[in-house]
Amino acid sequence: MSTKMAINEHFLEPAIGTPNLDRMRMFYQYADIAWPCEQRLDLVKRILDISFALIGIVLLSPVMILIAIIIKLDSPGPVIFKQKRVGQDRRRHFINNSRSLNRRHSDRKGRIIKIYKFRSMRQESKQYDVSPHDAMDNRITRTGKYLRLTCLDELPQLFNVLKGDLSLVGPRPEMEFIVGKYSPVESLRLTVKPGITGPWQIYGSRDKFIHEDLKYDLDYIRNRSLKMDISILLKTFLFIFKLNNF
Repeated sequence: MSTKMAINEHFLEPAIGTPNLDRMRMFYQYADIAWPCEQRLDLVKRILDISFALIGIVLLSPVMILIAIIIKLDSPGPVIFKQKRVGQDRRRHFINNSRSLNRRHSDRKGRIIKIYKFRSMRQESKQYDVSPHDAMDNRITRTGKYLRLTCLDELPQLFNVLKGDLSLVGPRPEMEFIVGKYSPVESLRLTVKPGITGPWQIYGSRDKFIHEDLKYDLDYIRNRSLKMDISILLKTFLFIFKLNNF
């Protein structure tokens, strides 16, 4: 079953910046995006998520213990950084006209989840702020710089996968103050479970915020499959070795 959304240019306001032709074209292109009942795919993904998360935690536990010790020796503060993010909006939104779209958009919010990461920033840094885009950001600790370059700061999110808050692959979850400004097209990111890694992580521009570079996530949502997930996971490992996470 697919969902068609009537188009009204009033809904094309972006979260940040002013409306532009590219964003309008993208809205028209993805306005017919579906919320299919893909129960079989979701079930298989969940089984694989649990299996690989358990294997990863067992195999990487010595690495995680070592990282925890280094963080504790390097700077004051907790080893684990916890932060609220916006996860999947599990409601189904069947939209037939612009008035319905406006009403649904006004109260569309994903489920609040708490993600875990190894702390890579100084204790006094704001908990909710725009993420660093530069390795020289003075909020980042000495250890944090290398954790971010190698993506090792994301390892604790394997526990988020076990809890069911995240999948291994999916759009990255964003903070509430960013999601609160989402336009309808940006809200489409909330229709699937977020992931530790996704297409934006391996293809997207680091000069833009995730929601400003939507084409990768929206293509994933429309075409997602186990084959695509495996491909993204393999390319993520290659991306990590390039040490280009800024």
